[in-house]
Amino acid sequence: MKKLLQWALHVDNKFYNIIIHQVCIWQNFYQNLLKNIGKTINKPSIHLTRISIGFFWASLYLYVPVLPIHVTNITGSLETVGIILSAYAIAQLLLRIPIGLLADKIGNKKLSLIAILLSSLGSILLMMSNNANSLFLSRTLTGLAAAGWVPISILYSSYFTSENTDKSMSEIVMINSIGLLSATYMGGILAEKYGINFVFVTAFIFGIISLICMSFSQEVKKMPIDNHHIQNPIQKLKKTMNKNLMAICVVGSCLFYLTFSTIYGFIPIYLEKLGSSETMIGFIIAFSLGASLYGAFLLPKLNNKFSYKIVICNTWLLMIVTTLITPITNNVMLIILLQFFCGIGRGIMTALLMSLVIKQSSMENKSTSMGIYQSLYSVGMFVGPFLSGIIAAMTKVESIFYLAAIICIFGMFVSILFVKPLEYKQNRI
Repeated sequence: MKKLLQWALHVDNKFYNIIIHQVCIWQNFYQNLLKNIGKTINKPSIHLTRISIGFFWASLYLYVPVLPIHVTNITGSLETVGIILSAYAIAQLLLRIPIGLLADKIGNKKLSLIAILLSSLGSILLMMSNNANSLFLSRTLTGLAAAGWVPISILYSSYFTSENTDKSMSEIVMINSIGLLSATYMGGILAEKYGINFVFVTAFIFGIISLICMSFSQEVKKMPIDNHHIQNPIQKLKKTMNKNLMAICVVGSCLFYLTFSTIYGFIPIYLEKLGSSETMIGFIIAFSLGASLYGAFLLPKLNNKFSYKIVICNTWLLMIVTTLITPITNNVMLIILLQFFCGIGRGIMTALLMSLVIKQSSMENKSTSMGIYQSLYSVGMFVGPFLSGIIAAMTKVESIFYLAAIICIFGMFVSILFVKPLEYKQNRI
């Protein structure tokens, strides 16, 4: 009896081990199958989304090098130029948070398609505008299109694992920079050769190309959420809007104040004052955006080697120094060099802040967090050209650079004192 029991236990253990072994084999098989299916689905969508993002931003920025000059020719007032340029930020300031909440609820692709369609429509309406009011409304519509950057950026990040957040945000800023770089360089040349209307029509075509590419991309489905855990918008905002996110938003607002008061604002007018042609203005802006592309490319390498504080302090200092030197020189070649280094700083900072927003957000609140961030940094996009236009009208164009440098100094201190660099190793240099 004892031997029979031992034999039975032996056989039982043997079969148990065989069953466990087979379960492990099939589990690995299905995990690999699902992983490969995910890669198969995501890979074409990643490429299509990349192309769509590039043409989306090209459609919004093709006319940027000549838009301040175009508005000046129609209105004849620097103050009006500042107001119309700031209209781009109004829709983003008001709607990016609701768009983020809506994207978390219905998905990112539908809202991305609407935003791209509006970018094409806005460029045509800008072409048809012949007074300050119609220019203001058309520029506001393009700002509404740009508010779609919330679902577009989250859609792209959803194709990557959480470990690759830095990489995905660096990539998306690089794609953004390529679109802006190509568009602003082409915009100046096209305007000089064929006129401003041709530039607006080309921007419309770029938007249609972006729309087609985005239509064929696939959205990664979210895990179903228990209805008992669904929050209303107010609860979701309260949960998402923590102190760290608010600090990141303040820093982002300072960064975009600099960007939209200078390179996308009054640097074209300053360069025209120095005798630069539309082609040269487009080249300088494109060259600075190319530097931003390089800066975004550098971010993962810098994060691997240096601490958060070293990266963010030196990046701010680079932008502050180059901004202060710009108005005290009349040498266009030196301004090109200064805007190149300032562009590197903008690229690093843009990618870094987006990465921080994603890292400090839970999976179900990523779109809401990005909506809050992009909405609140739109304060800088609005105040930058608006205030700069008033200051330029009251004093001179050079004054706006000094104020921008002061705003950057404030941003640097907020970055150091209030932003928590989540997931950044502390043993770096």
